[in-house]
Amino acid sequence: MSKKKKKYPRFSINRLKKEWPFSLRLAKDIFRLNQHALYTSLRDFFVYTAVDIEEEELEEEEGYSSGRNTYLSDSDKNEIIGKKGFWDISQYPGFFFKNNKVHYQETIKSKVENSTKEELTIKIYTLDHIPYQTIVCEGSKFYINQFLQGSVVNFNAVLLNILSLALIWPPVFEYLLWTSFSSSMKKMLDNQNYIKNYKEEILQTFEDEFQKIKYSEFRLNEILTETKRSVCEERLLNVFLFSGISENKSKTLINNLFLTKSLDEILSFYQELLSPFET
Repeated sequence: MSKKKKKYPRFSINRLKKEWPFSLRLAKDIFRLNQHALYTSLRDFFVYTAVDIEEEELEEEEGYSSGRNTYLSDSDKNEIIGKKGFWDISQYPGFFFKNNKVHYQETIKSKVENSTKEELTIKIYTLDHIPYQTIVCEGSKFYINQFLQGSVVNFNAVLLNILSLALIWPPVFEYLLWTSFSSSMKKMLDNQNYIKNYKEEILQTFEDEFQKIKYSEFRLNEILTETKRSVCEERLLNVFLFSGISENKSKTLINNLFLTKSLDEILSFYQELLSPFET
């Protein structure tokens, strides 16, 4: 008789949304690595990052560096994933694989009934029911807030704002314009009201990112490809609305972009928005 698989309770989505319950390291890696839309599930995130870590360790052993994700091809990684039966994800405390699914284990302190003593209880949860975009948005929110509050790097507000121009707002731009997380990410960003407190940094970063696209024929063509127009229009709208641009003006900018095949009007408008911050 086959042994019946034990069913673990589901981790609470409400708890996840109320306050990030996992490590800062996981939040940072989720925010940093998903901006390029490399992963579609928490399982894939853990598995592929584990393969990347193995690649980096191999490079260190052999005394060379080929650059991240260049030594092993995607087919090589998929072959490893198909053959390997376990994954070392110890850098993310509490998480482990069981039956090829992601589980989370935590130790909870609770009072012993009719006593002043406490006891430790180990609880294990499944996470497959939680949409990956929810995990990405909640992890990103936690990391961004920790960074801007100075909990990640111990600098004053001025230096943190300067660092955010490289470490926070460029990934946010990537999420909004290039990933399937665009709409859910915009909703999270709006709820946090970042544009009110960091408007100059956000506008400056977005203007810089559009400048980069202007001089990248490949990326500009990605936006202008007719087969993806509706998707690109939606994502561009998310970028503009998060920037504090009205919906009517945003739609005008988008329509003119596809008519002229040029980012000049968009860049000029961002420069106009930035003019009040000039000293």
